[in-house]
Amino acid sequence: MDFIRNPEESLTWVWGGGHQFKGVYPDELLPAIFFRTIIFDKIILENGSVKWVFSGSRAAFNIELTDNFIELHQRFYDSWGFHNVKQNDTIDKLPRYPEETFIKAKTKYTGEVSSLTVTVGHDMIIRVFLNDKQIIEQHCLFDVTRHQLRFYGKECRFHGAILKPEVKSALITMDSTKIHQKILGFGVLIRLCPIMS
Repeated sequence: MDFIRNPEESLTWVWGGGHQFKGVYPDELLPAIFFRTIIFDKIILENGSVKWVFSGSRAAFNIELTDNFIELHQRFYDSWGFHNVKQNDTIDKLPRYPEETFIKAKTKYTGEVSSLTVTVGHDMIIRVFLNDKQIIEQHCLFDVTRHQLRFYGKECRFHGAILKPEVKSALITMDSTKIHQKILGFGVLIRLCPIMS
């Protein structure tokens, strides 16, 4: 999915937010285990940023890229988000939309940015790669199903594409005469025991 965001043509008025770039919203449901890559043909991040948001039914993680830092943080917005609300005899005001950021990681980088990749593996770890080099990882305890890109900075320029890997079919066969079977190809060894009648 290609995107171009230039100040001269792409800024739009958002009520309550002023002039902003339009977001990018890929029309896909993410699988539990996935990787996605952004290839930047051009990126100028003067006092701006790119935010890649991966969201699920109860939680999300964000990857934010600025001109010298990259940050990954996870947040809950289900009832767990209320856990920091101070309970007393009278509660003056509860947040309308509870949200709790519970893990953050921030790393400095130098040089040009050509690609940004995120993977979620069978080991329940989010890994972030900048220019094909891993720079952040975090354990993740929830599933995400959607993702979107947000762009910030009035003078920034963004031109690139979100790459989606090709999906291939697989055929699994099972020999019921053997007690143990091995399934290969998921990055982890799984043993199946057939039910004997």
